[in-house]
Amino acid sequence: MAQLHRHRGGHDPGRRTDEVRAAAEVMLTASALGPGGPDPRLLDRYRAAHGGVPDAHLLALARHAVGMRVLEHAERVNSTSAVRRALVLLCGALSAATPDHPHLDTFHSNRGSAYWALFERTGERSTLDAAVADFARAAGAPEGGLRPAAAPHGGKGRATLLSNLGAALSARFEVSGGPAADLAAALHVQRQALRATARDDPDRALYQSNLGSSLVTRFEHMGDAGSLAEAMSLLADSLRVPSLDGSEQAYRRSNMARALLRHFERTADTDALRAALDHVTQAVSATPHGDPARASRLGSLAAVCLRVFDRTKDDAVLDSAEDALHEALSHPHRLRRAHLDLLGVLHQRRYDVKGGPEHVRAAVSAYEEALALTPAGHPGRPGALSNLGNALIGRYRADRAASDLDRAVGLLREAVRAPAEDPDRCRYLTNLGAAHAERAGLTTPRSRGSAPAGGSSQLMGSPTDDRPTVARHPAATGRAVRERERALAAYAAAAGVATAPALGRARAALYRGRLAASVDPRRSDALDGYRHAVGLLETLAWFGLARTDQEQLLREFSGVAAEAAACAIAQGRHDSALELLEQGRGVLLAQAVGGRGGPELLDRTRPLLARRLRRLQSVLERRTFDRRDPAEPSAPALAVQMARTSAAAADREALLKLVRRLPGLERFLLPPDAAELRGAAEHGPVVVVNVSGLRCDALVVTTGGVRCIPLPGLSRDRLHEVARAHLRLVAALRRPGTPRQRAAAAENLRETLAWLWGNVAEPVLTGLGLDHRDDGWPRLWWCPTGPLAVLPLHAAQRYDPARLCDTGVTDRVVSSYTPTLRSLIASRERPASAGPTGDAGSAEGARDTRSLLAVCVPRVPGRPHLRHAAREVRAVQGARRPGPESRLVVLAGRGATRSRVTAELHRHRGLLFVGHSSQDRAIPAAPPCIPRTVP
Repeated sequence: MAQLHRHRGGHDPGRRTDEVRAAAEVMLTASALGPGGPDPRLLDRYRAAHGGVPDAHLLALARHAVGMRVLEHAERVNSTSAVRRALVLLCGALSAATPDHPHLDTFHSNRGSAYWALFERTGERSTLDAAVADFARAAGAPEGGLRPAAAPHGGKGRATLLSNLGAALSARFEVSGGPAADLAAALHVQRQALRATARDDPDRALYQSNLGSSLVTRFEHMGDAGSLAEAMSLLADSLRVPSLDGSEQAYRRSNMARALLRHFERTADTDALRAALDHVTQAVSATPHGDPARASRLGSLAAVCLRVFDRTKDDAVLDSAEDALHEALSHPHRLRRAHLDLLGVLHQRRYDVKGGPEHVRAAVSAYEEALALTPAGHPGRPGALSNLGNALIGRYRADRAASDLDRAVGLLREAVRAPAEDPDRCRYLTNLGAAHAERAGLTTPRSRGSAPAGGSSQLMGSPTDDRPTVARHPAATGRAVRERERALAAYAAAAGVATAPALGRARAALYRGRLAASVDPRRSDALDGYRHAVGLLETLAWFGLARTDQEQLLREFSGVAAEAAACAIAQGRHDSALELLEQGRGVLLAQAVGGRGGPELLDRTRPLLARRLRRLQSVLERRTFDRRDPAEPSAPALAVQMARTSAAAADREALLKLVRRLPGLERFLLPPDAAELRGAAEHGPVVVVNVSGLRCDALVVTTGGVRCIPLPGLSRDRLHEVARAHLRLVAALRRPGTPRQRAAAAENLRETLAWLWGNVAEPVLTGLGLDHRDDGWPRLWWCPTGPLAVLPLHAAQRYDPARLCDTGVTDRVVSSYTPTLRSLIASRERPASAGPTGDAGSAEGARDTRSLLAVCVPRVPGRPHLRHAAREVRAVQGARRPGPESRLVVLAGRGATRSRVTAELHRHRGLLFVGHSSQDRAIPAAPPCIPRTVP
């Protein structure tokens, strides 16, 4: 939630008249508001200068003037009691004023400012309601209304009144979660304020910032990306105007940081995150000590620092966050509980990275105090219970005090009593599952790098051995069995919370699958958990996100598809294993090639449905009340959020059913069908090599079915070692070296190829009955997974003493590769006449059925010259059968520009690339990166 901000102009909305200036004399003495009223001598002086002014008008002006002086003093010293004294005086001014008082709107506006100041310090909802009522009255809104029907006066003063009213309405919407009329009215009057202000008016920047803040609020609650884009534009414009008022500049920067943070959450744009950190740091620096906004901005700084740390693991950023929180907590503030939550998150982050018991003990201490400030019935209590329970699990691991674990279970059981539609219930259940697993003497294995990315209420805290494996646990009896089953039930319930973001649900499903598989991979709930997690990968890589952002999410689930397939293989369900592998590994590539039933097809054929589906998904994925954002959501606000997410979940399921009834979209966001995948083997078998910590196997796909060839000599850990050694070897071969060094490298390469032959290639080829032959080699496609994707399976070979020469894959089959089966099918099913965008019927886009495009780039700056590249192209050209449809089109050297290659690709059946390329090791199945040869 956006922090509440101060507004300039509430104290003087442009009505500085002679009477107001004269009243300043009256306020010079405290006796002006004594029991007997204003000092008679001062009244006589005033009457002498301004005869005819009624005493009631003068009394109201005097009380107002003194009240404003007290309010200004209260703000300087940050005194809540002084704000209350100012309110008494300002209320007295309005009591003394007659209905025809010429400054009645000023009195209401400034009393609204005082109520606002009190709300900033106490968080009392009634004071915010009073501020809204006063600002609405000052702006000329009808009784009980929010939108002024007519302007009581125009110009600069009216713009200030409208902007103040809009800010108060927006703040009330943030605190209460509704009614929606508050936010709509806020945007309406703030736009009016902006229209009423000249472009060269120095206050225009402030009004832009106010409107921008309300638009960010609209994005947070309604998922309207257009509102966020407009907000960022307005906020950027506001920052281009210099300000002599440091507090106003700090406010503008704080709003900009908030918008950039939301943009980062939506897109994972790290540049936006860095910019948010810069803006909020400057906002804190420009906010003086004693300013009530400083504590809130310090909390915002800590929240941004935590997100930066999640991306960079930079300890210095955590130190900055800790310093900010300690300063924020050194003074009483309405956001104290939220800041304690942030401090707990910070200490848990330190514990996750460093493992020191002092960090988890500090986290427990912070969460204990936060829970003490959260009474029963408070909307934040379930989150506070879950946070403390999660930290107690960590302290149990450090200190082995059974009482910590027992208390954690009790706290988490209370937390999961949250309403069933509460999205955070997924997190509470996940933490409860972790506690039960710990009590069973088990840990829930997860892959490295899968630490939760959320805030304190998002902490999964699943116990983990931090190895990318599925550990096998010995048989358990009695209480351990009961606790294990409770853990699995909690994880299953967490994954089933339909209103929760897909990431949290996928984690819970993954923990369920891994925990069950660690007991016995043949358990049905192991496969169910994995299947659920893999099924959510399509949503995690939602097509509304940029590709790099999708990859960031998928890295956390690296290897999950392989583990799922291994469970299916252990249960003899080979078709299911193939479907899970294809779905999990093919999410990114299926979108890149526009596979059937994918998001690209929905975008092209049913754009309105695609946009509607995106909007619904954005509601489910958005974390409006992230506890790393120092905010205090009210019960009504949370109720509104729950209702919105529950409705979005139901609407999304109904819309998915509608989409899947459309031609070509029957498998939209569903796993592919094994019968369809078998079509990839139309021209020869496809060998999908699955590597996991449970087992390693080759799934051989033919048009007749899927069979499994176990690979007992292959292990994931050993494969990782071989792959790392091979990458080092390739790097060494690219560097100049002595003959001895090159000979040693060649020997190492032979050892790698021999290992591949003995443990992967030879068992597969022998299992297929493919023996050595001198001609007529059959085709075979390799589809390797994991680290195997960087190893040369097609070149695997070993010295054969019987034949006195090397024997290997090239003696038995003609090898090709495919990253997924669907991409292989898609490449064969493209229409014979297709343009770059897939449009058929273009003469320019006509494609030969057998022509081959060869791209030859032997020279690239910074890379060795490939002296035999041209010879390789000529050799392929000579091996092609004669005929117009078998010709080889060659783009070589500087003629092989990116634009020319792109233009030619769609006109040919295949591509031969001879040159340098690089591989993304984090996603080895992704297509290689071919360097640009000509700028």
